[in-house]
Amino acid sequence: MHIKEIRKLEKGKHKILLDNDDYVILYYKELKAFKMVQDEAVEEETWALAKKAMTTRGKKRVYHLLGKKDYVIEEIRKKLVKEDYPSGIIEIILDYFIELGFLNDESYTEKYYRYQKATKSRRMIEMKLSEKGIPRDTIKTFFETVDHQETEYETAQKLLEKKYNNKDVTKEDYNKMARFLAYKGFDYDVINSVIMTYLKPKD
Repeated sequence: MHIKEIRKLEKGKHKILLDNDDYVILYYKELKAFKMVQDEAVEEETWALAKKAMTTRGKKRVYHLLGKKDYVIEEIRKKLVKEDYPSGIIEIILDYFIELGFLNDESYTEKYYRYQKATKSRRMIEMKLSEKGIPRDTIKTFFETVDHQETEYETAQKLLEKKYNNKDVTKEDYNKMARFLAYKGFDYDVINSVIMTYLKPKD
């Protein structure tokens, strides 16, 4: 293997590129410890150790991220891509945390649904999970197996009860309430049915 280029980056980092376009990013001390020089050959064993060093650093980075909040797999992948980790190292890191159970899209989906179902419709929850990068198959499977004790109608009803505190409403309030529920992602039929229960007949 031959080092094609050693490119100086910010914060004391260097990007070492091989002639086959494989690369690692090392700090200056690591670069010197591995005795890597531009336009010279590098032993496979040395290259493997360099990749291991970067992998270890990547794992520490992910531990730090997960210590602050939960992430889905795709969110961590995007962060590592943004920080210019090679794709092979990214997959090793992701597999490591998946195996530990620290990255679990199924578990994340369940938790997200549990915390959001009182304020969002199923359609809105599905959209938000998809935006985070959870595969559609994972989302679909979850909603096929989840026990829907609380229907869309009941969720929308509770939202209105919380917002309007069971006060009498009139037909003039219909549009305002409809916009509120539509923003939460409910379908028209659900919106109409729920609001009609609040409309009091005139004497």
